[in-house]
Amino acid sequence: KIGKEAAKRVRNGETVILDASTSALYVAKHLKNKQGITVITNAERIILELADCRDINLICTGGVLRHASLSYTGRAAENVIGSYLADHLFFSCKGFSPQTGLMDSTEPESEMRKIMITRAKHRTFLCDKTKFDRVGFSATAKLEDIDTIITDEVLPQGWEEEIRKQDVEIIIAK
Repeated sequence: KIGKEAAKRVRNGETVILDASTSALYVAKHLKNKQGITVITNAERIILELADCRDINLICTGGVLRHASLSYTGRAAENVIGSYLADHLFFSCKGFSPQTGLMDSTEPESEMRKIMITRAKHRTFLCDKTKFDRVGFSATAKLEDIDTIITDEVLPQGWEEEIRKQDVEIIIAK
């Protein structure tokens, strides 16, 4: 549901950054009918998902392969992301609360996401209910760093008001 809702926001001809999260992979699955878009990613699974889509221009960062997630990190990957500007970023992380912000479990993934956030005009956090109040050890972003949250459940009590104070749009995917 979240991936489908996110993909609706991409217009033909736009440029999209997708991180190496499972949530971003679901966005990729729903981008296949788009024409003339460019997808920039550090995720091997997303490259494989979209490899047969002739109307999609794919840019893979390369870099140091993290075997557990099949993602690329490190200086080479960061340099590639840093050399582009995208219309949209769709990303996720390990955990989130309005107080702690967005947290990751690995520093290399967190660093990649931090750079991605700076290279996109519109930043959408894909936050399924399993991320609520979950804590990682590496701070990735604050509410002020994102524009939209797409989730699959009503947010915990008190969160919506706090999130909207930061001018973040909240979308509950149906």
